[in-house]
Amino acid sequence: MSLRIALAREGYQVDTASCGVEAMALIDQFRYDLVLLDLRLPDVSGIEVLRYARRHDPEVKVLLVTASTHAPSALEAAEEGAVGVVAKPFTLKTIAAATRRAIAGPSRLTG
Repeated sequence: MSLRIALAREGYQVDTASCGVEAMALIDQFRYDLVLLDLRLPDVSGIEVLRYARRHDPEVKVLLVTASTHAPSALEAAEEGAVGVVAKPFTLKTIAAATRRAIAGPSRLTG
């Protein structure tokens, strides 16, 4: 089952983007409660999309997915306002739980 389908079954309305530029275009068009974002994108960095999303809507919550939660980019993401980081590989159950926590919690990681 795809991530999109799994989150839709959890009751979320889901839009998908295949690259950072496409994600930024969606962010321009719609207001999101949460952006689920991979740090590694084919065209721009996930950090760039994170910054773009937060500039566009400072209240939007951004949950990141990355291969290493200890990478400098993951730490930078927290500094830029991410609400959480999920390590790959993840299960659909794990990402659904992280999504619920991100939406319910504060708009930034604290620490």
